[in-house]
Amino acid sequence: MKKYTQEELDQELKNGVRDFSRASYGSKNFNTKDLKGANFAHSKLMNANFAGADLTGANFEYADLYGANFIACNLTNANFKGAQLQNLQIKHCNFTGASFIEAKFEEYSSNPFRTVDKLQGVILEKVEIFPGWVLTKKEGITDE
Repeated sequence: MKKYTQEELDQELKNGVRDFSRASYGSKNFNTKDLKGANFAHSKLMNANFAGADLTGANFEYADLYGANFIACNLTNANFKGAQLQNLQIKHCNFTGASFIEAKFEEYSSNPFRTVDKLQGVILEKVEIFPGWVLTKKEGITDE
């Protein structure tokens, strides 16, 4: 698994790269970048900063997102299948249509979506939010 420096990542972003899969991006800044459709599958994104990023349709399948910052992000139709979602900063995001099938939320003492703005159509199937508490509904939830 390749480990990127911030300078290497900035160059990749400048060159329009959208495939960040199977790499390590610990404590890197992706904030305020246009990352529509970006692929982060199987990546390690510990403490990555996505604040303000447009991640519409992004793929985080089986990614490790410990401590990632998703403040004010657009995550419409993003895929978090099987992702490890621990200690995230989630606030004022749009998760409309996002999929969290088999995702694991860890280190939360309450609902991690409590500060999210839009959740219409979110898929929460076999999602572990608290140890031993698994959501099994296939239907999406709404913010109404």
